[in-house]
Amino acid sequence: MKLWEVIVVIIGLALEPFNEALKKGANQWHLNKVTLCLVSLLFAIIQTIMLGIGMITISLLMENLHIEGGLTFTPFLAALTLIFLSMKMFRRTFREHSFVEKREETMNYKALVKSACILGVDALILGILLALLQLAIIKNLVLTFCITSVSVALGLWMGYRLGMKYHVVVNGCSGCILLIIAFRLVMNCF
Repeated sequence: MKLWEVIVVIIGLALEPFNEALKKGANQWHLNKVTLCLVSLLFAIIQTIMLGIGMITISLLMENLHIEGGLTFTPFLAALTLIFLSMKMFRRTFREHSFVEKREETMNYKALVKSACILGVDALILGILLALLQLAIIKNLVLTFCITSVSVALGLWMGYRLGMKYHVVVNGCSGCILLIIAFRLVMNCF
């Protein structure tokens, strides 16, 4: 995968925390800069840790098994993984949710950690995929941290200002991005 493809995949993955932040922002009575920064850092750190766990585990496994030059089926496995993640996002898009915007005084950080860890599973899967493609670990961790933190901050702010108008569109866009990259990976094999 080229750098721009990795960036697009990470953006697609970061749209999921963006959507969660959109919901949390819509529920805030008052959103200050400290809360915005804390929530952004929380999601970014958990996403980065999960991506790192996936990448480091598979990299060490491949190194211990002495697999040089990667596996021949890796692009197809990568495409299947991206298709799986995109279908998961589409399922969330089309599932009916009744969401009531109610303003809360404080941010529930315990619930935020729980939802960030749940969303981090997708980052773990992506980390495994990126390690199988033998991509640079540090560069991907830095990209994930930066993109996720900006995405969550933007989601909180937009949710606070606009409410929940666009949360369905965000999941749909996220799924489309991952499907396009999966298609591109398969086409590069031929």
